[in-house]
Amino acid sequence: DLSRYSIKERLVRHWETLHGGKRFVDAEQGAFFAALHQYKDVQNLRRENTGGSDEYKLTDALLLHCVNHIMKTADLVKKGNGRQEGDQPKGSAGEAESIDPQRDQGFTRPKVLVLLPSRKFAYKFVQRLMRFVMLPNFGTKHFKSIPGGVQFLDEYSSMDEDVAQLEKQLQDPKKRKKAPT
Repeated sequence: DLSRYSIKERLVRHWETLHGGKRFVDAEQGAFFAALHQYKDVQNLRRENTGGSDEYKLTDALLLHCVNHIMKTADLVKKGNGRQEGDQPKGSAGEAESIDPQRDQGFTRPKVLVLLPSRKFAYKFVQRLMRFVMLPNFGTKHFKSIPGGVQFLDEYSSMDEDVAQLEKQLQDPKKRKKAPT
């Protein structure tokens, strides 16, 4: 049950939308998330390609942990920046310019590292991440609004399309090229 963990309410609502409740899909997903939540090192070598409704259950648990961690860190940064702005001495305009306040840029610093075996997995992971954060409305057209999104699509999605096209050609005997006799 997600209520045992300190998860941002927005993420709990997204989880409910994607999974139909505040519970994990099964005990394996719950145990995986518990290990992540305790910040244990986790290595998952199993591929998730069961084709069932819980195909991405471990990926979703990983995404829940990562996005929750990022959101909490961003909140701490915003809170710290608010304190810094309140602590600055107020003086003349010349004094304010000479003081260069230390500013944390929030989301610009890396917070989470996920290692994936290939571009195909990275593309699917980012698609699932965006669907998790933005809900099922997310599509490839939304990548245009994300900095670097178009470049990401150019470099990573073409491989996915190439593989799909090749698989179609292999399945359709009419499109196969006949060897010269």
